[in-house]
Amino acid sequence: MKKYSVATYFYFIIPSLIGVFLFMTPILTEEGWKVPIAILANVLAGIVAPIISYFTIGMFAISAIGALIAKFIPRKNAKEPSMLDTLFYVNWFWTITRIIGLAFASMVVFNFGPSAINNENTGGLLMDPNEGLVTFLFTIFLFAGFLLPFLTNFGLLEFFGTMMVKIMRPLFKSPGRSSIDALTSWVGDGTIGVLMTSKQYEMGNYTKKRSRDYCHKFLSSVHHILYRCIGYCPFGTLFYSLLFDSSTLWNCISHYYASNLSTCEKGGYVYRWDTS
Repeated sequence: MKKYSVATYFYFIIPSLIGVFLFMTPILTEEGWKVPIAILANVLAGIVAPIISYFTIGMFAISAIGALIAKFIPRKNAKEPSMLDTLFYVNWFWTITRIIGLAFASMVVFNFGPSAINNENTGGLLMDPNEGLVTFLFTIFLFAGFLLPFLTNFGLLEFFGTMMVKIMRPLFKSPGRSSIDALTSWVGDGTIGVLMTSKQYEMGNYTKKRSRDYCHKFLSSVHHILYRCIGYCPFGTLFYSLLFDSSTLWNCISHYYASNLSTCEKGGYVYRWDTS
């Protein structure tokens, strides 16, 4: 058995404990149980609320106008694209989508256009500076981007992966390391789980198919959105309870079949039982 120095143990234990505390330890607050990363995000949300709408419009404008300009400028090196290339050189579908998104966001922020778009129950649900999803997602991703390495880069995934593989493999057809994705998504926030899964895919630990599968399995933000909509919509709890139950059932069915898809040499998909 290989022996490790005390410094190595501290290098693993201290950052991992910080990550577990920030992302997976619920703390009782006046608004209920929240993980520390969500508490920090709420504090930042109160600070950026006065400017977040205009900041979002600026990002939408840069994204849409940049993609439109890139359509008329030839790419210098298509084989090795730069960061700007990956941001702005998109197909016409996404270019038009960005332009439409900019138009809709402008209607909500500056309060013009059809009420179906700038109503507080539609566009306001996304763009409201105080309780909109844009503010929430901006703050949570900002903190998660800086603090997520405490969970992913110091051995916590590998440590739990060896112990949880016998549970995660039969239940979800996923490796043991995905247990951290699942726990972070359900105890903390689904967006953090998606960000962690994306990070694992970029590091080569997940395949593209499995990354999509894990994001659908462990994503819980939709529950947050649905329960928030209950207070906005006249249909009430029964409608969204039925919607939630049916979507959960559909996800379970799709996950079962997605777990048994195997990529052929020609790029197609065939059905078989995946025992890996």
